[in-house]
Amino acid sequence: NEETRHLVNENCVDMRKPLVEGGVEGFLGRLSTIIPGEGPCYVCMSPIPDVRPKKN
Repeated sequence: NEETRHLVNENCVDMRKPLVEGGVEGFLGRLSTIIPGEGPCYVCMSPIPDVRPKKN
């Protein structure tokens, strides 16, 4: 799930280890390599949306 991907990303960034992340749905798939310090991290590319209720 998305929360787990963000947690794994955080640990990879902290330890300066590459992250290989991917997903598939039906006939579509994607694969990304994320290298800390050389480009955006997973959170930069896929932020967690703010789902808190709006105050009136």
